[in-house]
Amino acid sequence: MSLLKGPFGKESSTARTATRLVRVAAAQRIRMGLTGLAAVFLLVLVAAVGLRPAPAARETTSEPLAVLGVAPGAGPAAESLAPATATTRIQTAPRPRNG
Repeated sequence: MSLLKGPFGKESSTARTATRLVRVAAAQRIRMGLTGLAAVFLLVLVAAVGLRPAPAARETTSEPLAVLGVAPGAGPAAESLAPATATTRIQTAPRPRNG
């Protein structure tokens, strides 16, 4: 800062004050930037905690259909169908015996 020096090559008191003010302003800008960065970090942290999905309740089921989310009950289309409680056998004519 050669423009701030006096006639004998020494800094004047005005130059020292100006240099000090520049340093103070730079320190304040850095401090405000770090404060803003910390505020944004805390805001994102709080949002991440608030938006975390709730832990699912673990249920122990022994039915594989329940694990898949399929209900074993009949739907509305199944009312017209015969119940499948008994297996039907195909009746065939008796075979003739050889002999």
